[in-house]
Formats: sequence, structure tokens, C-alpha cells
Amino acid sequence: MSPKKAFMIDIVQNYDNDALHPTRFSVVEFSNGVFERYSFLQDQSTSAITNNNSLNLLNSVTYTRTANGVAIEMFVRDTINPGSPNPMTMVLITDGVPYPS
Repeated sequence: MSPKKAFMIDIVQNYDNDALHPTRFSVVEFSNGVFERYSFLQDQSTSAITNNNSLNLLNSVTYTRTANGVAIEMFVRDTINPGSPNPMTMVLITDGVPYPS
């Protein structure tokens, strides 16, 4: 297992989930394209998220700006409670230099 995937599994398994403000996860994979791999609306059980095998090791340029845009669209589109004052957090993990720089 890659160190990046192990890191993300650790976050999902150990996140201090508040019953009144449940945490939801999604995954956007990016390289020379941007791919929505897991939605906020999919099964949010720890096992469903951590056993997801839809990620691939992509090698090419790193479309960071486009990936951020897709992630923001997912926040807006898939938010369960749009007026909620609860904070929303995005974690960006990359090993590439953003393209275009």
C-alpha cells in the first residue's frame, strides 16, 4: 500500500467523529485528468471508505487547480445541510508540482 493511501486510511479510521456533526469523506484523484472517485453521498462507513479500490497511481502532469475546483463543486453539490455553520475541511495530498505553475 502506498504511503499516501495509508495516510488517508489513518485519517478516516482515527478522525474524532462527533455524533452531532458527522464527518463525511469524498475523494478526488488528479493528474493529467481529474476524477471523482468517492462522493460525500456514498456509504460513509469506515470500511466502505477504506476498502475503496478505485484509486490508481496516475503519472503525468498535476492539475491541482482543476482538482480543487472539482472538490469545491462537490462541497456545494453534495452538502447535506447547506446552511450549516459546521466547518468544511479539504485535505490536498500531492507529490507533484502544480500544472500550470
